[in-house]
Amino acid sequence: MELDQHLNLCVFRAIENRVPVVRSVNTGISALIASDGRIEAVAQDAGGRRRSVEGFVVGRIALDDRLSPYTRVGDVFALACVGASAFGGVLVLVASLRTRKEAKP
Repeated sequence: MELDQHLNLCVFRAIENRVPVVRSVNTGISALIASDGRIEAVAQDAGGRRRSVEGFVVGRIALDDRLSPYTRVGDVFALACVGASAFGGVLVLVASLRTRKEAKP
């Protein structure tokens, strides 16, 4: 189960960054993944097993000239969320201090 999850995570990384991935692992699932997330080829044995098999895969992967939004701006969205949360926290703290001052006789 976890070997399939690792392959799926690799597919998402390929889509996220719009780059092809050649995944070669010792005990997992080796595969060629296109930049749009399609799994082009998987190493498997004669019985069709994909996990922990010996072998190799030969294929062609096209390079993609496009840049993904994440590649262009990086963690700007995440940093903006952190900044907005910090700003909101400061506003709540200031409002709390004002309320305490007004409540004192």
